[in-house]
Amino acid sequence: MKKIIILFFIIALIKTTYPQVLLYSKLPADPINDLYYINDSEIIFVNDGGCILKSIDAGNTWKLKAYFNNLRLSQINFINSITGFVYPNSSNTLISTNDGGNSWQQQELTITDAKAILPVSEAIMLKATYDGNILRLDNFYNKWDTTYY
Repeated sequence: MKKIIILFFIIALIKTTYPQVLLYSKLPADPINDLYYINDSEIIFVNDGGCILKSIDAGNTWKLKAYFNNLRLSQINFINSITGFVYPNSSNTLISTNDGGNSWQQQELTITDAKAILPVSEAIMLKATYDGNILRLDNFYNKWDTTYY
């Protein structure tokens, strides 16, 4: 009887110490707001928590590339495979990359009135405002020119 109890105890101990395998990668729990495919294997997404994550293996693994505290990132656009822009919701901040999304820089830009933003090139950007205007930025002075009203 003693042998059965010891055997039962050993089996129970082995069962409880069996390592569990995590079947999914650890990603932030914040909702994803936008996703951009650079090519077949490189993907970048932004979320409500201010995170920019990148995958270089078609989404199998993800790495945090930047974190912007207190910014709810809402939109991501690339004009080519190396130059991209991220727009926070309700903030006068533009976040950009010039190395395919591996590093990100933050700068001030008047975009809180924008319903949508479209980068045309590294030097030209268009924004559609909530009142129906389309404005163009092609200078470093943060002065938007109305192109359609």
